[in-house]
Amino acid sequence: MTGPGPVAGAEAVLACYVMHDIVADDRTAQNVLGTLRDALAPGGFLAVADAVSYAPQPEERRFSGLFTYLHSAFMSIHLPSEQEWLDKFATAGFARTRTVPIGLPGGRLFVASR
Repeated sequence: MTGPGPVAGAEAVLACYVMHDIVADDRTAQNVLGTLRDALAPGGFLAVADAVSYAPQPEERRFSGLFTYLHSAFMSIHLPSEQEWLDKFATAGFARTRTVPIGLPGGRLFVASR
């Protein structure tokens, strides 16, 4: 991402199940997440709904394990763990990130505040 473009000054940016491809590479993650953070209006937030690898809760473990394996074995995509997601947002300079389960096994909503 080379500039904020259409998200400049946004109060909120929502990305659903697309960021796992972007955050797989640390340099790209830092660039894209940092640009989005800088583009947000004061008090703005980035909401990312995406998957975590091998979710630890028993009721979501089976589906999450299969979803993680599918991405790894067939698409060469590393799905971050919940902690890895949080670390990516922190490294990109977000002040605070909340995690909310979204009812889909292994799915999380990350709300990262500027």
